[in-house]
Amino acid sequence: MRVEVFEGNSHSTYNLEFVQVSRFLYEGENTHEWEKLELTELQIEKNENHSVIGTLDVTFNFWDVAQLVLQCAAIIVDGNLLREEL
Repeated sequence: MRVEVFEGNSHSTYNLEFVQVSRFLYEGENTHEWEKLELTELQIEKNENHSVIGTLDVTFNFWDVAQLVLQCAAIIVDGNLLREEL
């Protein structure tokens, strides 16, 4: 997934990879006609459920009209493993 971040006059691009995705759920309005989705919040939390220890819960919120929820074993940002100290 390519993520572009615009903040003030600066622009950054990141490549995200989600490893061993075990859950993928999209909820909310149909956004297929949008040119771009603006991410208003990204939450990454360790899953505390004993049946899925070692997984991460990731939630993308788009202007409170839609959200993407996934569960994965790891996240790679620009080729680097996201720190495990989450």
